[in-house]
Amino acid sequence: MLNDGGILLKNLIRKSFIFLVSIFLFFLLVTNDDWLEFLYINTVIYFLILAIIFAFVCWIGIRLDRWLETLPLQAPIRLFGSLLFILFFSYQLFTPYFYSDNSLEKSGVEHIKSYYKLSDDNLTAEQRENLAKSSLNEEMAYSALKLGNYPESKLTGIDVLEINRNYYLYHLIVEVKEQVDHQIEKMTYRFTFDKENGGFKINGMEVVNH
Repeated sequence: MLNDGGILLKNLIRKSFIFLVSIFLFFLLVTNDDWLEFLYINTVIYFLILAIIFAFVCWIGIRLDRWLETLPLQAPIRLFGSLLFILFFSYQLFTPYFYSDNSLEKSGVEHIKSYYKLSDDNLTAEQRENLAKSSLNEEMAYSALKLGNYPESKLTGIDVLEINRNYYLYHLIVEVKEQVDHQIEKMTYRFTFDKENGGFKINGMEVVNH
């Protein structure tokens, strides 16, 4: 027999598990929402669908919890599962903190080089599209491909001056050497990166005045 403290702890573990399962499933569905794009034109319907989805994943969480009731060691299973979900969400919220400075710098510099390569006249349309989608987030890739918003100068050198992490984003302040009309100019930029489709990509940049 469990005492009052044991019952409270068991209920807390159960409710936490159901909540984390529901949020996890909702996150997976909403962050892969290409199938919801047709609803964006109608905000009311869109949020109604989201509410239905949330109710559905909560139902799945409750059903899963009830199924666990039939298993031995149900409390340790719930606890271990909850810890895994917490680790997953920690990674999503603080992704750059799981990587070394060297790894982030290397990834960022490669994407910056790819960004400058978009102006190469020798690229085919398919090569330019692949390059943009592999180095830029969805919005910037669209802007680069459809509007031609990418550097026209040639990159001749790049030095990382500073790296900063900010929750799920990280920033690189870099000094680049650009060839413009046969002259080399130095510019300092702040590039912002976030995680998209399993890898870091550029999601913004701005000039830094020194």
